[in-house]
Amino acid sequence: MEASELPISIIIVGVGNEDFKEMEILDGDGGFLVNSNGIEAKRDIVQFVEYSKVCNDSATLTLSILEEVPY
Repeated sequence: MEASELPISIIIVGVGNEDFKEMEILDGDGGFLVNSNGIEAKRDIVQFVEYSKVCNDSATLTLSILEEVPY
């Protein structure tokens, strides 16, 4: 939560055949994350892209990652 006040973005690329459900939650596309003390993140700093959905094309992977970065 503290990091959400800083000018930082964390981009996670999921590789392999794992269940990335937790990463998608951490991505916070459904709203800002809230910690166990009820404190809400100031902004969405974690972005997630699943490699297997775009792995056939490096340009598509690059665009998918860049689309996730807030501006």
